[in-house]
Amino acid sequence: ALQSVCISKVGADPTTNVIAKCTRKAGCELRCTGKVWRGPSGGLWAELDAEVEAKPGWVLIQGLGFGVEGPLLERVLKVDNT
Repeated sequence: ALQSVCISKVGADPTTNVIAKCTRKAGCELRCTGKVWRGPSGGLWAELDAEVEAKPGWVLIQGLGFGVEGPLLERVLKVDNT
């Protein structure tokens, strides 16, 4: 997370209107599946990995209308050097 705000949609369906706003420590990691969805207002959402995170859902990467500026998440690829 790039910022201390996290905007999420609860459940497997990204079209749901149920949106939650919470705080997280900037720099924390959220595990996602790699699937993204663009909402009708242009917001870009990433699907949470339900096997790693507490429950299924979608998190906002970047979008207008949520009271935050700039992207909320960035893609981080882990490389296993073992």
